[in-house]
Amino acid sequence: MSGTVRRDGSSRFGENNRFGVFPAVSAAWRISDEDFLADAGWLSDFKLRGGWGITGNQSIPNGRTFDQFGGGTGSSFYDIAGTNTSIQQGFILN
Repeated sequence: MSGTVRRDGSSRFGENNRFGVFPAVSAAWRISDEDFLADAGWLSDFKLRGGWGITGNQSIPNGRTFDQFGGGTGSSFYDIAGTNTSIQQGFILN
């Protein structure tokens, strides 16, 4: 068994989210060394492995530490009067 805990930080994130903790664990079992497979001449090495971990990602463009709003005809325009003549632009969180 193995386990690690990493704490990394990046200046690309906002001040309150600059650092993160990234744990990971793994385990392996060499089944071919067990007594119940001692007579299995066709099997020379058999190992079962598993692991779990959390990774981080700082590959975001600069300036993305704040919410950004925008819109377009298909997503944020509103027909205020319901007559299709008084269409107003709105904004949505991008």
